[in-house]
Amino acid sequence: MRDAQAGLGKAGVAVVGISPDLPEKQKTFEGKYHLNFPLLSDSDHAIAKVYGAWDEKTMYGKKFEGIIRSSFLFGGK
Repeated sequence: MRDAQAGLGKAGVAVVGISPDLPEKQKTFEGKYHLNFPLLSDSDHAIAKVYGAWDEKTMYGKKFEGIIRSSFLFGGK
């Protein structure tokens, strides 16, 4: 999204990120990856659950709940 943000902006799309991380951890991430859009915290996973982006995952045969990386576009012309 960072690299596509200029083109998305020309199309009238505002980019906003939502992460399950706490704001302190997000600040480090924002700086490391030079984000050019706001990153909001969803530490209780409420928003992710509504959009189906918090669900069961499997890694190395173990099941756990986690974020499903997703992108959503709202509105538009």
